[in-house]
Amino acid sequence: MKAISLSVYEFTVESEKDKDDATKFQLKPLSGIQKVTVGDIRQRDGRAAALKYAVKSGLKGWKNFKNKDETGLEPYTEDQDANIAKLDELTLVEIFNSIAGASELSEDDKKKS
Repeated sequence: MKAISLSVYEFTVESEKDKDDATKFQLKPLSGIQKVTVGDIRQRDGRAAALKYAVKSGLKGWKNFKNKDETGLEPYTEDQDANIAKLDELTLVEIFNSIAGASELSEDDKKKS
């Protein structure tokens, strides 16, 4: 069976794709155990809690992330709760969707396994 690559990759949200100075988020797919944990959290605590866990697990950094008033750059820190608090809801959902998609085998890979 083919394994999912757990390598960090760069992701840009849709609203910034055409910008030269777009934020580049460093994301990592979820491991099998993390995917099971997301499911457990969703059943127990709801979708929002599961999304937050997945983003906390998969967000590994960012480059060129502007502060709210766009006068400077926000540093990425070791405090994932503080990092996530800097992201708006749409960005969180786009990051979650990217992490979730990267955490699944493609249809071609499923057929090969």
